[in-house]
Amino acid sequence: MREKNPARSPKTLGRRILRTALSLAVAAFLLFAGILFLFNRPFSDNPEALRASRLTTTNQLFPMQVAVFPERIARYKPRFFGHTEDSISTDQIASVKIQAGVVFADVVIDTTGGSPPIVIHGLWKKDAERLRHLIGAAQEIRRKRAP
Repeated sequence: MREKNPARSPKTLGRRILRTALSLAVAAFLLFAGILFLFNRPFSDNPEALRASRLTTTNQLFPMQVAVFPERIARYKPRFFGHTEDSISTDQIASVKIQAGVVFADVVIDTTGGSPPIVIHGLWKKDAERLRHLIGAAQEIRRKRAP
């Protein structure tokens, strides 16, 4: 018959607790990563969505996204429950201003109607320049279509 060793019992109990704690930590991490993946998918497949960097202050969990459609520009900000989307017609854009830092840039889109400007924080510099180019191209296409 096998006899129990009382000196070994706390050691195996400690290992079980450690294994359980590590398993729970890994499961929590995977759940959190899955939630971030689901909430940070591109909101539009039609045009390419430019995404702000997670390294900026307002974009750590849910980075802001911007897409340029032929008739409008949309700014999309995901949240835990829902999202916020602002859009402006390409005809109502007065100017596009880039405020560049060392690595990141903010894009300010001024309107002709007097409403507050749309500000996109934390884009990479190359993405900010690409956004300005895409907005200019969309405005040019709209001007060519109008008689």
